[in-house]
Amino acid sequence: MVSYSGTGGGLVGADGKKGSAYEYYTPKPIAEGVWAALQEMGFSGGKVLDPCAATGIFGAVAPASAAVDAVELNQTSGKVNQLVNGGPGYAVTVAPFERVAASTPDEEYDAVVANVPFGEVADRGGNQLLDPRYQKQPLQNYFILRSLEKLRPGGLGAFIAPPRCLSGKGGKEEWLRQQISYMADFIGAFRLQNYVFGTASAANI
Repeated sequence: MVSYSGTGGGLVGADGKKGSAYEYYTPKPIAEGVWAALQEMGFSGGKVLDPCAATGIFGAVAPASAAVDAVELNQTSGKVNQLVNGGPGYAVTVAPFERVAASTPDEEYDAVVANVPFGEVADRGGNQLLDPRYQKQPLQNYFILRSLEKLRPGGLGAFIAPPRCLSGKGGKEEWLRQQISYMADFIGAFRLQNYVFGTASAANI
């Protein structure tokens, strides 16, 4: 159960449904590195949001001082997460992040950790209608911006995201960086090797 890694890359699950081409779960060493980076930046504990938690690798390696609220869209991954990680200090909600974001207050988390999904607006599958915020934005833009809105002033956010979020030359990529600059200070980025997520490349911002 712990080794379940979803149906990313277009794999077909036991239910006969084909998974997203953009679904790549976070390897344990990368999740540990994200937590280490947050701690180096001053995170000493508090309330943490993981808006796209999958099977909960960030929760599995979280420091004891972190109280994590995890959200996961996929029913199978969410149930695995609940069985493996659920308990005191770790809560899992199996639902679209859009629904959760629209029904919970902003500025209530000390940190955000996320390997954000990526794709176009169509890849949101109609979930964009569940939240009036950023309905015309692609997946990665929505998850990054909405997660930043959930941070308290002075909170920390660590995102694994496609390189285009930092270097893309286009309307939505440049707009994303502009919007981020209104809400947060950029501290730094690490470029991960392409093989980390199979055929997907990613950057930790």
